[in-house]
Amino acid sequence: MSRQTGDPGFTMLSSRALLLLRRAALAQVRGYAEAAPSGAPAMSFTFASPTQVFYSNANVKQVDVPTLTGVFGILPAHVPTLQVLRPGLVTVFDGEGTPNKYFVSSGSVTVNEDSTVQLLAEEAVPLDMLDLSAAKSNLEKAQAELLKASDEVAKAEAQITLEANEAITVLLFLGRPSLPHSLPSSVTLPLFNHHLLYLVTLHPLALPPPPVFFFCFVLHQFWSQLKNFPNEALLAV
Repeated sequence: MSRQTGDPGFTMLSSRALLLLRRAALAQVRGYAEAAPSGAPAMSFTFASPTQVFYSNANVKQVDVPTLTGVFGILPAHVPTLQVLRPGLVTVFDGEGTPNKYFVSSGSVTVNEDSTVQLLAEEAVPLDMLDLSAAKSNLEKAQAELLKASDEVAKAEAQITLEANEAITVLLFLGRPSLPHSLPSSVTLPLFNHHLLYLVTLHPLALPPPPVFFFCFVLHQFWSQLKNFPNEALLAV
């Protein structure tokens, strides 16, 4: 297995890579492969970007990937598939079951009949190399650029950059013990909505579906009523 560290200074994805993204579908599902039968071949996993190879024909137990149709887990003997990646978290469980997390901007994942898997990302970086403060700053800049964009190309570029930095901010925010108090109210509400979507997408079996969506709906409505309050009031809720 080949696994290399990324550039510590990496804080924002290139526009070239981000222009290849599509908007993720609003309705998302999560699927998992059936448990591998006894004697099934191990999964051989390759994960690389144009500048870095993270895994090369490595023996791994499971890979969770974000796609345009949802987040799903890949196990040995998974049905063959080809999926387009969206900005989000890739989690690789190595041969010992240890999770390793990466942010990807876009790309594709191919699952073959022989349990070989290739994940090719336009941009990828270990999650622990990203910085929340930089991501928040980039997110606010992208919001400002989107508001002042005067043509469709500029709007598309700003929207793609915004979505990528939203994904980075949410992923880093989920690892914090509490709501970051430096977030402005214009960012807090979108992040809260993404947080709910993330929980519903990644944890659909935590509760029976009706209670989950009812609970999220109630929280969303409650939070929406507070969006015009001062940021200090939002953070105190």
